[in-house]
This record gives sequence, structure tokens and C-alpha cells, in this order.
Amino acid sequence: MLTQESTTGSPAEHFSRPQNPFALWIHDFRRYREIIFFRTYASLKAETEKAYLGYVWWFLEPVVNTILFYTIFAIFLKHQSPNYVVFLVIGFVFWEWFQSTVSFSMPSIGSKANLLQLIYLPKFIFPMCSILSNAWKFVCVLAVLLVYLWISGFPPSVAYLALPLVLAIQLALIIAVSFPTAIIFPIFPDSQIFIQTLLRGLMLVSGIFFEGSKLAPGPAKTWFYVNPIAHLIDMYRSILIDHEFPALWSLAYTATFSLIFLVFSFWLMRKVDRIMPKLLTRE
Repeated sequence: MLTQESTTGSPAEHFSRPQNPFALWIHDFRRYREIIFFRTYASLKAETEKAYLGYVWWFLEPVVNTILFYTIFAIFLKHQSPNYVVFLVIGFVFWEWFQSTVSFSMPSIGSKANLLQLIYLPKFIFPMCSILSNAWKFVCVLAVLLVYLWISGFPPSVAYLALPLVLAIQLALIIAVSFPTAIIFPIFPDSQIFIQTLLRGLMLVSGIFFEGSKLAPGPAKTWFYVNPIAHLIDMYRSILIDHEFPALWSLAYTATFSLIFLVFSFWLMRKVDRIMPKLLTRE
């Protein structure tokens, strides 16, 4: 039977492993990439087979959310602005990528507690599978969003050149948040309530329903733009609606914020990697 000792590799292999957190993560990702890609594919396939509508649910969720909140804000609360549906759709699509990935990654390690008692696997594999699975769903939704924008009178522009950079920054932020939550949740299950509440609150203050730039100058606006999600949503709207390149200070701030927390998440994941099975079985 496989044991943790039998799957950790030879002493020479351990000696040759890099010590830098990023280099170590890349080393382990390359070594276990087949497991990661297979588990990601299996997760996507299982998810679509469980529902009658299959892949359609990936696209229905942002549509339903947009209709719901458009009804609340534009019809009931009389929040009128040009192209408000497009404004909302962009906010929801990119917010949903962040929120759903963090939520799905949360139980990814804890649900494999029995497996981790038998063999050694780097713990980042499990949230990484959730991240890649949601990234694939997001790419499909993004493709539909872009077609919708073009039909609605917002064709591609030269500002689209900045889109891959903003997407990469958001992906880094998603990984930076998903890794720690995947570690914390199985150790402190009650943290799910706190994290889900925090995500709901974050949704309300990230500029999905309103333009942060129109806030009156003062402490509220300052604190609003501490939130990197607010910057990301502003940048997406600048690219897709206004056909403008994002502000350099927003790019610099969100990139720096994401990279700092990404380094921390790699460090934390490496710190608990070997002791995680013991933490999962602690009474």
C-alpha cells in the first residue's frame, strides 16, 4: 500500500528541490501537473453531469444575478445611467469569478483528509484544481460576455491589449485568497460563515452596482479604493465600455497588492504542507 514515505521521493530528489517558494511551487506544479489537469477535467465533467442543463448553468448564474439586481436598482430604486445593464453584467461576471473560486476552493483540502492520511501530495494541488476548474468556466462566460458587448455596440478596441494583464492580476489575487481559505476552513469549519459573510459584504462595496469614481472625495472613497476588487472592476469597465487603458496607478496598486498576498499564500501553504494531515485529524 502507498504510504507518505513511499511517495515523497528519494533523498537526492529532495536535496535538489528549490527552496524559493515560487520556484518550489513551479517545480511541484510541473511534477504533479497530470494529476492537477486530470482532477480539473474530472471535476468539470462531474459538475455538468449532475445537472440537467449541464454547461448552461455556467452562463445562467451571471444572467440571473444581473436581472435580479437590475430590477432592484434600476427599476425599484430608480438608479438610471446609460448602459446600466452592460455596467452590471461586467461587474457580476468578474466578481463571480473571484467569489465562486474562493468558495469552491475552501473545502478542497479538507474533503481529501482520508486520502492525505495514506499518501503524500502537495496540498496546493486541491485548491489549484478548483481554481483551474473555475477559470475554465470563467473563460467560457467571458467569451459570451465579449460577444454580447460587441452586439450591444461596444466593439473591440486597442485597449483590449491591457485585458490579459488585468486578468493575470485577478488570477494572482484569486490564488492568493483561495490558498489560505483552503487551509483555514478544514481546521476551523466555523470560518466558512465568516468568509461567506465577508464575501457578501465585499460584493456590496466593490463597485458592482455603482461607479466608485463618482463617490464624493473623503474617507469613504479612500477606503473604497483600498479594495483591489474595486480597482479591477473599474479597469475592466475602462477597457470594455470606455475603450480606455486602465490607470497606471490602479494597475500598480492591484499588482503589488496581489503579489504580496500571493507570496504570503505560497509561504503559508509550504509551511503547513507536511503537518496538514495531522491538523485535519486533530480532535
